[in-house]
Amino acid sequence: MSELTGLLGVQRQATRDPDDGKAWLEETRILEYDWQDTGEGLKLRIPASAAKPVYVVEVLHQVLTAFDGGTLAIDVGDGSDADFYLENTNNISPATIGHLGRNIRGKKLVANAVIEVTLNASLTVGAAALIVRLFRPA
Repeated sequence: MSELTGLLGVQRQATRDPDDGKAWLEETRILEYDWQDTGEGLKLRIPASAAKPVYVVEVLHQVLTAFDGGTLAIDVGDGSDADFYLENTNNISPATIGHLGRNIRGKKLVANAVIEVTLNASLTVGAAALIVRLFRPA
């Protein structure tokens, strides 16, 4: 019997454990910001807990209006590591309208968390959207 035939002959019983296969809801959160925003204007807060964890599965950064002024530096981090999700030099082209930086570096959140944009203080123009895809228990 070939390996493939053996696999095709396997049947699985439906699970009887009510905790198996719990439903998860996909959620997309968007933070639009511009070069003048500071503090809370650059933070996307995500409520989570050990009982209701959240899985971040994708972080995107789209330039809506080209950034200009001084050193063009934009990072997207997790509150403790400024470029955990997206690093200016590798993922973001701040001077290019429509540029979509993407990172699928995931993270399981078991406490309230923040995804934070860090901007160079010398910017004089620019706007973007931070887009985060995540899953949470239904």
